[in-house]
Amino acid sequence: MGKLGFATGEYRISYTPSFRAYFVNVDIEQFNNVADASASIDLSRQGKLTANASYRNFSSLQALAEANPDGSFDILASNRGGVIRATGDIGYTHSTSPTSQLSFQGQFQDYAYRQSNNVGNKAIGLTASYTTMRSSRLSIGGSLAVRYRLFDDQEFIVGVLPLKVQGSRVTLANLNLLVSYALSPNMNFNLQVGPSLIHTAPGGVSGRPTPASDDDFTYFASASLTRQFKDSTMRLSYERSEDPSGGLNRTSISDTILLSLTCLLY
Repeated sequence: MGKLGFATGEYRISYTPSFRAYFVNVDIEQFNNVADASASIDLSRQGKLTANASYRNFSSLQALAEANPDGSFDILASNRGGVIRATGDIGYTHSTSPTSQLSFQGQFQDYAYRQSNNVGNKAIGLTASYTTMRSSRLSIGGSLAVRYRLFDDQEFIVGVLPLKVQGSRVTLANLNLLVSYALSPNMNFNLQVGPSLIHTAPGGVSGRPTPASDDDFTYFASASLTRQFKDSTMRLSYERSEDPSGGLNRTSISDTILLSLTCLLY
């Protein structure tokens, strides 16, 4: 972490390598890399520029089913499933008044897989949001997010002939209500919820008719309850969002519930 010399602001850079070895499957060894960087620059009294970048290079241990001649299956451990996830965003926040602010953010995502059947993809997106303080405890607002995702083409061998499947194109639009409320000086509740439209243009097989596009209407949501203690923080959260890493040639929806406890050790 450091201060920027040419402007008012700060930056943070971290790199965390790790190594995993398994006692049972001694032939499976994994070296993982995690790097993060962020910067915040005050352009004026009302405007702030932020940027974040993240790089994940890791291997996920998978269980593979292998067929036996008698028709039974053995479940085998494998180090297949190498994953590379690179994300970045740049945003600008402008305070329109002492109690209101307008924000714009552009995002980039890149999901890649090694020795895996998952389908890699890239996406660009833009989010605009507006929030205002209604009281010392309540903040409300709204946001609009759009994202375009392009899945990689795939190649298969059918018999002795190669078969190429074009990657799907997914366009997502999400409108949200934003609510933040301080239940007490040490407890905060945050909610983000709204309707979503997912438009999918499926990839076709070369030489065959392209499948028709389809639209899915659903909702995305994010809710969290955070409690601050003297030397720790407890957070309970629920998130329903787009998941582009489920292994399919199209986006899917994931529902996640998380309970975390962070403690400060002296």
